[in-house]
Amino acid sequence: MNAGETCFVAKGERFRPVFPIAPTEYIPVCLPAFRPDRCHREEGSEVSDVTMKLRKLHNMDNENAPAKDVDPADVLYHMCEEKLWQEAVDAKTAYYPPTFQADGNFTHATAVPPRLIVTANLFYTSSKGNWICLQLSRKALTDLGLITKDEEALPVGDAGVPSQISDNMWVCPHIYGGIPTTVEGVLVKTYKMERNEDGAFLNITGLTE
Repeated sequence: MNAGETCFVAKGERFRPVFPIAPTEYIPVCLPAFRPDRCHREEGSEVSDVTMKLRKLHNMDNENAPAKDVDPADVLYHMCEEKLWQEAVDAKTAYYPPTFQADGNFTHATAVPPRLIVTANLFYTSSKGNWICLQLSRKALTDLGLITKDEEALPVGDAGVPSQISDNMWVCPHIYGGIPTTVEGVLVKTYKMERNEDGAFLNITGLTE
């Protein structure tokens, strides 16, 4: 296959994934169906190198990754300034991103952690202070009446959608409301986001390393 091409694998068809030695990025877009632990792989007597590679790419061997009994479809991630999140926690109010109203009264989120690094470096390198990544439960939000819609990428404040995002046709979960800070089960885990001296975002500790 060439860059930009895709393929259709029919139900029941056998195939073998190959990871080329090239500057490529593996993005698991079919979750949870294509998770390594749910695929019917013909392993033989030992676990193959391909399965080990898939497990690593799906972040399944990371002790900080979502537990294997957690439905991946329930996992959402949102990044924010640690100071602003803590202010909402201390005040026991819902957290709203600074551009919440300008964006259309929703909170940006993702189900693909590495995309947060891309987005952060497109929009927030000039910001000061520490940033964190929140792992949220979509079901817990829905139970509170906060609906999450999987939509095309939408602008952040006055900034338009960069071509790096629009050209790749990202599907982005948008939480229509703020994030409650006092309801148990909404916030599953908090991760630290690492930056360099120039403000660039490097990784999410325990999630994208």
